[in-house]
Amino acid sequence: MKKLALIIAISSMTQAFSATVTCISKSEARQGGAKLPVAARIDFRDDEDESGNRVLKNVVGHVAVRNNFDGDDKIGRSDDYYSIFNIKKMKAKAKYKARVYKNHSKFEDYDSTASNSTDGGGMWGYLAVEKYEEPKGGEEKSFSAHYVFQSGDHMGGTVDFDCKSSRW
Repeated sequence: MKKLALIIAISSMTQAFSATVTCISKSEARQGGAKLPVAARIDFRDDEDESGNRVLKNVVGHVAVRNNFDGDDKIGRSDDYYSIFNIKKMKAKAKYKARVYKNHSKFEDYDSTASNSTDGGGMWGYLAVEKYEEPKGGEEKSFSAHYVFQSGDHMGGTVDFDCKSSRW
């Protein structure tokens, strides 16, 4: 009986954190003091590797953002900056010293895998994902994420996300 209790205790200590996450953008991105229309979603698995480092796996999603110089706030025009993301694995920067996104992990090189080529194309930057307590089975946690990006020659800013995670 003591051996069984020891095996259960050891396996619970070595079981890595793992949760599925969905992040939906707020309706506006920030570019300095300006607000830009945006529609974005990111899905991923939030994990720990064998060393206890935070890792995002199977990161898929899209970001659509536009300059609204003409006052049109609707996403879906041909001149929107639109990119798709499909990244197998991203490891958190180990020595991230946050100045803005405190209590967040920084994932560098969050770069698009496909783009509509507006203004030179592509979208690149980093993703800051808030740290949160591990959800228990069936429990859902809410937290934030932020995509600080550059796209083409004339677009850049921050997309703010509301995220929900659940243990699976």
